[in-house]
Amino acid sequence: MTDGVTYAGALAACVVRWGAPTFDVRAGGDEHDRWPTETDWCFPPTGRSVAQVAVSDRGDRVTLSAWLHMSDEPMREWTLAGEPTADAPLTPLPDALDAADRWLRERAPTKGP
Repeated sequence: MTDGVTYAGALAACVVRWGAPTFDVRAGGDEHDRWPTETDWCFPPTGRSVAQVAVSDRGDRVTLSAWLHMSDEPMREWTLAGEPTADAPLTPLPDALDAADRWLRERAPTKGP
């Protein structure tokens, strides 16, 4: 991984930023075998969520993603460690967290504090 960012470190930073996660997806145990290990936060955290943020361990990359539920708007993704992609630029963890927060405020203003 580049810049010393690990899934565990990114997860800890997300918990500091957004509190306890809403749920975890663990690769390898069920129908999610093909999915990465992932921890998700839903906004607002209670009731019907509008938006979601996730930190993922994709094996060769650690990413932060944000998306709207039931929307045609493309998911936003930032590579925190590993090889970036055209859709997920390599972004320092603090910058990615700030970008995800800005994205959430613009789209899901009820996300809370």
